[in-house]
Amino acid sequence: MSDKDWDEHWNKSNIISDYHLIYYSFLKKLSKELPKNSKVLEAGCGSGRGMACFFGHKVYGIDISDKALELSKKYGTVRMGNVVNIPFKDNMFDLTYNSGVIEHLDNPRKAINEMTRVTKPNGLIVIIVPNKCCLFYQIYKTLFWGIQETPYSFFRFKNEFNEFKIKSFFGMHAFIPLASSKTEFLPKKIREKIVKLDKILPFKKYYAYAIGVIIKK
Repeated sequence: MSDKDWDEHWNKSNIISDYHLIYYSFLKKLSKELPKNSKVLEAGCGSGRGMACFFGHKVYGIDISDKALELSKKYGTVRMGNVVNIPFKDNMFDLTYNSGVIEHLDNPRKAINEMTRVTKPNGLIVIIVPNKCCLFYQIYKTLFWGIQETPYSFFRFKNEFNEFKIKSFFGMHAFIPLASSKTEFLPKKIREKIVKLDKILPFKKYYAYAIGVIIKK
């Protein structure tokens, strides 16, 4: 996708989707587990709402979209940059993360290596992608998501990280798509209660809407 396509996407994205309700809850929990004043980088910061989850930390973001940077700058320090060539020095961040980024790339391994490069020794790298095996993801993509991407099965995703030190793989499951970033079928307060069911589901990494990994450098 071109920078212009991403500008258009972020210009129209003003609703928090079901998946992002779960995702932001995950980031807030991660924020509480980090030492105070940790340096955090979202490598593909989009709307900046993910950056906003890291209270009490030094938060940075990069993106290729001018519109994304405009939206994100109120949450931290942002600059133009591509995840396959991150414009920061080695060993700078305690946490480097993104969601919904590497599935758009021709060379996802280069992005993974760059995220690892800028993370401090013993720091964390978190990467989350859509799950090819999730029925609800396929419904959402068909109905709402016009951006080209290549989702992962869990086993393909796992194979990307064979040489890394893995803390855990996990899944995040949005049930029936009740809201996209552009369309909302139920109010946010109701959806927040529904998505809490995600916490009780077992073996989510195999069938969840999104799958992720936490790597320790």
